[in-house]
Amino acid sequence: MSGVIEEEAELLQIVSADRCICIHSTVQFVDLALQSIAYRHGLLPYPMITLQRAIPKNCEKTMEGFEKIREQLKAAFRSHRRRALSDVAILVGSSPIKPKYTYRIPIHLCDDQDSEIPSQEDQENQENLESTPSKCGSPCSDLSEKEKRSINRKLFEILPPFLDAQSQAAAATHRIFVLLNGEIELISEEMDEYPLDDSTLMDSALNLCLRHEECSMSKQTLQADTFKWLRINPFITGGKL
Repeated sequence: MSGVIEEEAELLQIVSADRCICIHSTVQFVDLALQSIAYRHGLLPYPMITLQRAIPKNCEKTMEGFEKIREQLKAAFRSHRRRALSDVAILVGSSPIKPKYTYRIPIHLCDDQDSEIPSQEDQENQENLESTPSKCGSPCSDLSEKEKRSINRKLFEILPPFLDAQSQAAAATHRIFVLLNGEIELISEEMDEYPLDDSTLMDSALNLCLRHEECSMSKQTLQADTFKWLRINPFITGGKL
């Protein structure tokens, strides 16, 4: 597969966090990585944070693709499904069949934070629930704006934009496709089962991992009968000024 990062050490990039890696922070990390990848490959003319303030007309279709994918990610990353997801794959190219670049985000969650559906009592005491630290020393909650900025800076270091003329020219035909590896129950009307080659993905993809040193991390063990690659049908196209 073309576009593969040649240095083996570069195939794994760890983004450190100072808090519990829960299902909520993980889906936000996936979203931030998706934004960085789109900017890196020229599908966004500027970082997403600037576009959200005033969306240029030629970027409206790009942002529409982002929003549709976000909806599917939020639906999949639910507390009661925390053990139903294994990986997210982000493919860049003209087709998902032969992507030019591949990125993989393994889903590692903190075992000390069960993130299950809160009981009625928990829901009535949500304020106390959110402020109670998990055993790893931090609460399970959404990323703060400060945490998002810190992660964005790290992702920019890992995924600097391609500025050469050849890459910029290729961006005109590139699209971004997002796939989930998880239990078939995750499938929705906006997803299809997809025959992604696991071995090729594992060998060639740049892995982006969110880690917290204090977390007791685990990864869902793949089960051939129940875990499938599911492609989110909406995709992201480039927006040029």
